[in-house]
Amino acid sequence: MDDEESSIWAKLHSLTSCPVLAEIGYMILTGKKKKIPKEYFTNEIHYDIFKSLKRPTTLIFSENYLVLVFYHRANTYYLLGINSDSKVFINKMLHAPDFTKVAVSVWNEKLRWAFTIGKTDDYHIRNKLDYHYEPEQILGRYGTYRLQGDLTLTLIDSKDPYQDFLNEIANNIFWQVARVIHLRILERIRDVLLEHGITSEIVRVNSPEGFHLRIPGVSPRYDSGKLIRKLIEKELYVSDIIPKEELHVETSLYGLYGSPYYNLIINVHIFNWIDFITRFARKLVNDIDFQETLISFKAGRHHISYCGYPSRFTLSVKLPFNNEESETLFTVNTDLRFFKGGKTLKIHHPEHGLSIFNIPRDSIGIFSNVAVHTDFNAQLNLHAIKLLSATL
Repeated sequence: MDDEESSIWAKLHSLTSCPVLAEIGYMILTGKKKKIPKEYFTNEIHYDIFKSLKRPTTLIFSENYLVLVFYHRANTYYLLGINSDSKVFINKMLHAPDFTKVAVSVWNEKLRWAFTIGKTDDYHIRNKLDYHYEPEQILGRYGTYRLQGDLTLTLIDSKDPYQDFLNEIANNIFWQVARVIHLRILERIRDVLLEHGITSEIVRVNSPEGFHLRIPGVSPRYDSGKLIRKLIEKELYVSDIIPKEELHVETSLYGLYGSPYYNLIINVHIFNWIDFITRFARKLVNDIDFQETLISFKAGRHHISYCGYPSRFTLSVKLPFNNEESETLFTVNTDLRFFKGGKTLKIHHPEHGLSIFNIPRDSIGIFSNVAVHTDFNAQLNLHAIKLLSATL
C-alpha cells in the first residue's frame, strides 16, 4: 500500500464507523473490487448483485451506510449497510441522499477514472428509505423503525390506541357491509332484467362499492339507459333493504372495439346510508370481546410474534335487512396491529436470526418494508435463478 492508498484508507475510515464499508470503498477506489470476499455479504444473492455492478462515479459515506452512485446511463443508487447478522446487505434506492459535504475527489490513473467521495448523515439515508430509527431494544418512540432486514414497523402516535384500533376494525366492517348492500341490490336488478329477457352480469370493480352490473350487446339505436332506468324504477323492490327513494341508478354506454354493439354499465348509489352502516358496524365492534392473545404470522421470511388483539378474524353477522334470516361471514383483515404494553415483539429470520424488542405501553402500528427501487425484487429474483441454475 503506497502513500496515496494509505491516505485513501485513512480518509475512508474517518467517514464511517463500519470498517467493512470503508474497506469495500477502498477496494472499489483502488480497482480491487473483485477481491472483496463474498463472506462479507449476508447471502450469495446480495454478493452476486454487488459483483455485477459497474464502476460507480460517487461514493457517499455515513456512519453506518455506503451509497454507490452510478451516472453512466441513468441515475442509479445502491445502498450498502450492515444487517443484524453483522453482514453486508445491498439495496437499490429510489433517490440519493443529500450531501452534507464533498470529502475528497480521487483520480485512479490505472483505471482512468475519477471518483467523488461524499459525506452525509444516517438521517438523510433513512429519510430516503422511509424510516426514522434503526433497531432499538425498547420501541418507545413514535415513528418508523427498521426492525430486521427490510422489515419496518411504524408506531402511530395515538392518545387512545385501543379506541383507534376499534375504529379501524369498524371501518373495515363498514365497507364490507356496504359492498353486500350493493351486491344484493344489483342481484335484484339482474333478476328484474332477466324477467324481461335481458341478461346481465355482476362484475367486480376497483371502486368503494366493489361491483357494477354489465349488460353486453346493447345497440345505440335505442336509449337503452333511459329504458333500463324506467324498468328498474317501476319493478325493483328494495324497501326491505333501504328506502327506495334513497337509491339512484346510473347507466353509461361503453363501446366494444370492432363491434356495432356496446356494453351498458349500471351503477347504484345510495343516499344517507353512511350513518346507518356506521352505527351498525360500531355496534358489531362494541360487541366483540377482544382477548389478549399471542399473534403469530409471516411477512416474507420473517416470523413475527407479539401479544395483542387480533386484526384478522371472521365474524358471523346477521345483516339489518328485514328478510335476511341467515348470517353472513365477514373476514376482518386490517394491517393495523394492536400491541399490548409491557410485552415483547419477536422476529425470527433464517439469515438474520432472532430479534427481540420491548413495547413499553399499549400501541398501534403497521408493518411494512423500507422504500427501495421498484425493480429491486425483480433483480433479486434474476440473480437467485442465476445461482440456482448453477447448482441444478
